Amino acid sequence: TGRPETEMQQASAAAPRIPVPVNHSIRFLDVPQIVYAETQGRGILLHTRTGSYEVNQLLGDLEKKLQPYGFFRIHKSYLVNLECITEMFPWTGNGLAMKLKGYENTILRKRDRAFMQQEMLFMRPILLFTQKLFQNCIY
Repeated sequence: TGRPETEMQQASAAAPRIPVPVNHSIRFLDVPQIVYAETQGRGILLHTRTGSYEVNQLLGDLEKKLQPYGFFRIHKSYLVNLECITEMFPWTGNGLAMKLKGYENTILRKRDRAFMQQEMLFMRPILLFTQKLFQNCIY
């Protein structure tokens, strides 16, 4: 209605952030900084280009929050920022590996027995994943 935005309204319009405990304080990570997340014990390990942070949360809950921001669950234990994938290639044992921008590690996606028995159940998420990955590419 023509009124200038308050600082609070401007902050809420900025990139979404996730609070993570660090020592005896809380650090706020901008969602685009997150390269991938993986389950570790009963929580999650969030990996950024500058470090990793433990969060006491279920991966499924995090997936629901991050899906609108370009994250995709490639495995029951991994959630990946699609913007960070630089390369995908086949891996031994009918697996899939990917390299992530700004991160040295390679993430492996192995097919388990249930997926191998029902190929379409496996292929559908991979096809959706590659479709999302390539939708922003310029040819």
